[in-house]
Amino acid sequence: TEARAGWLPTLIGNGSYTRRDRERTAGTTGNVIGKKDQFFGNLVLTVPLVAPQGWTATREARDVERVAASSALDVRRLIAQATATAYLTVLAQHRQIRSTEAALANARVHALFAHTRLKGGLGNSLDDTRAQQDVAVDEVQLQQVYAGLLRAREALGVLVGSDGPIDTARDADLGAAPTLSTALEDARARRPDIVAQRDKVTAAQHLRKDVWAAYAPYLAAVGQPFVQEGNLFQPRTGWQAQLLLTLPLYDGGLRSGKAGERDAILDQARLGLEATLR
Repeated sequence: TEARAGWLPTLIGNGSYTRRDRERTAGTTGNVIGKKDQFFGNLVLTVPLVAPQGWTATREARDVERVAASSALDVRRLIAQATATAYLTVLAQHRQIRSTEAALANARVHALFAHTRLKGGLGNSLDDTRAQQDVAVDEVQLQQVYAGLLRAREALGVLVGSDGPIDTARDADLGAAPTLSTALEDARARRPDIVAQRDKVTAAQHLRKDVWAAYAPYLAAVGQPFVQEGNLFQPRTGWQAQLLLTLPLYDGGLRSGKAGERDAILDQARLGLEATLR
């Protein structure tokens, strides 16, 4: 909306009131040429006829809007990716618990066996101590896995917007993974971060092409109806119309500098796209 205002008509109202110490008279004649109180008001209507910078600014604003929308979709992708990672973490923690519980059960059986051998005079205290140590280590590992499961469930609950922790199924069918070529092709065409980077390249290309607008003239039609009171040399009401042409001739290198800057922006956008694809 702001960019479009650069080539749409504008209407401005002006008004003034002047109070003087006394009336103004002409020399020795005493004729009043300026009253004590003067009022003036006018409307200025400006209609751009040729406004290249306004036109190109509107297209650039649309590009910025499109990039912002693409970036918003990429944020949704990041949230979905984080949620999937948290889900898989909870699933992995459940499997780790089953594995650690089995290891703890085996360690307890082995410790009982070693202790029985020691009591029967067939074993030694070193084997018994090592077996008891294995049980203690597995118990600590199991508690650590339980703590990891609690953290993962809390994280999943946050990501899905729940008031509390969220659990997963003990087993989940994740389906068949796509082939590498299919995954890469889908990513190139569908991933929001790549789409956003591609939109940035397109916007930078438009920005570079639109440098011509800085060299183009600006033409506007201006109309001014007015009303005034107290000035004897001007009619009480009236109007005037103008065509104003602005032709930029020399700007100290501003436009050439802007062209170089936009070349760099385009290179940066292309490098960003290449990096995201890699």
